[in-house]
Amino acid sequence: MADRDLWVDFNDADHQNRISTLLRFADVNRVFEIGESVVVGDDEGNFCHAVVEAIGERVIDLVLNPATFDAADQLPGNAAHLVSK
Repeated sequence: MADRDLWVDFNDADHQNRISTLLRFADVNRVFEIGESVVVGDDEGNFCHAVVEAIGERVIDLVLNPATFDAADQLPGNAAHLVSK
C-alpha cells in the first residue's frame, strides 16, 4: 500500500469505523476535502483507506474501510475491532 496521507491510532476507531485525528499529523502542505479518499496509517506499519467525513480547525474525522486494512504483521484478527460491513 502507498505511503500514508495521515497518521491515526486505529485503537481509537469506534463501532461504526469512525476515527478522528489531528490535522498536524499530516504533511504541512496537505489539504484535505470532505469526501476525499485517503490512506491512513500508524507507526507500526498498518494502513487503511478512509474517507474524509469532516474537517475542523485542528481535527479531521474519517470513516475507515476495514476491507482495505493492511496489517504490518498480517496476523489474523489484527483489526478485529474494525467492523466490516
